[in-house]
Amino acid sequence: MNPSPGAPRPVSLFTTLAAGAAPHHTERRATRPWPARLVDPDSMYPTTLEGTLRDELVYLWEDLHHAIEHAHNGCWSTACESLTYRIVALTRVTTALPWEAVQVRLVRSGVYERIHREAGLEHPPIDWADVEAFEHLLARDTADAERRPAR
Repeated sequence: MNPSPGAPRPVSLFTTLAAGAAPHHTERRATRPWPARLVDPDSMYPTTLEGTLRDELVYLWEDLHHAIEHAHNGCWSTACESLTYRIVALTRVTTALPWEAVQVRLVRSGVYERIHREAGLEHPPIDWADVEAFEHLLARDTADAERRPAR
């Protein structure tokens, strides 16, 4: 059942559990839109197979970002390779995500383009001016967060 537009969204069990376990992760996650909104802004969860696959693709790109961060030397690992295989497989049955739905580090480093190119997949064009503007906003927000007193 979809709530009416503008109605408050229910808090999920996962958000509640995560809030008790690691509030800093929940705080960061809460600022990002639900990937389901790529498919249907009035639905908390996708209602179609296509929407579910698109959501999973968003999560796989995020997992790849974290896998690269945790890889030895912050470069590449077998986990990254496995995630790349899954990203390519899902992209082949759906379409490539726009670069705005992928972590900016993956776009800036060329990982986003390279995965698509090596798999022979088309992706939406990247507006490098928008990437730079987004990085500027991200850097400003990070600097502001570092200046705030700890709670």
